[in-house]
Amino acid sequence: MRRPLKAIATSALSSLISGLLLNVQITPAFAQHHHSSPHHSSPRSTTTKPSIIPPPSPQASKVETFVNQGLDKLHKQNYAEALKDFDQAIELDKNHQIVYLYRADLRSQLKDYKGAIEDYTIAKKYNPSFPYIYNQQGKAYEALRNYPKAIENYTQAIKLYPEDGIGYANRGIAYYKLGHNKQAMENFNKAIAMNNGQADAYFNRGNLHIKLGNNQAAIADYQKARLLYSEQGKQQAYLRATLTMQKVLGSLAVPTVNTL
Repeated sequence: MRRPLKAIATSALSSLISGLLLNVQITPAFAQHHHSSPHHSSPRSTTTKPSIIPPPSPQASKVETFVNQGLDKLHKQNYAEALKDFDQAIELDKNHQIVYLYRADLRSQLKDYKGAIEDYTIAKKYNPSFPYIYNQQGKAYEALRNYPKAIENYTQAIKLYPEDGIGYANRGIAYYKLGHNKQAMENFNKAIAMNNGQADAYFNRGNLHIKLGNNQAAIADYQKARLLYSEQGKQQAYLRATLTMQKVLGSLAVPTVNTL
């Protein structure tokens, strides 16, 4: 039986690349230092008379100390101790909005996805219009292979803030993993149309093109992803895109031979 070796190589390449999807990177909520609890903020004064802000209670001060200690430990990558500090802050103040989000991001990073989902759910009650939370909870569901719930969260993120394209890019990955190639392509295309600086969206669309046998289109996407990764200083992602593109180019150079 004659079978093009090129076809064999392309099929193998598709299987290899299917594990290389990149989640769209969003700066974690804990990346910025916390200074005070958002639910203790004071409204702006409407008069010229300076407002007098009462000093925080001893317990509130203790809560803020735990929160800031946790953030410092996070930046030092002392994750276990940071988690203890966030736990202590929540134990003292169960209505402290932002700590649930900090802890959710940390739990997700520690691969405690069920715990992260619980915290994101609480965080959404306080901030139901914050698309970041829906994107992050979607990723946690995706990590548990609950793709329908991931898509549900990404869809809500899109409704809240479609302009950045992140929700579309994330939803495209979930559809890809479900094998819904048409919906995946539509979402990757939309993500790029909304924000053509999304290197991950180009890279993931390139992977989808490989799966569909569109190698030339894949190479074009990988080249664009490499350019953007380079401009954005993402060296590891740049190398990944480069190596993947080289594998595709190598598969195109394989001649047709006879096989038994």
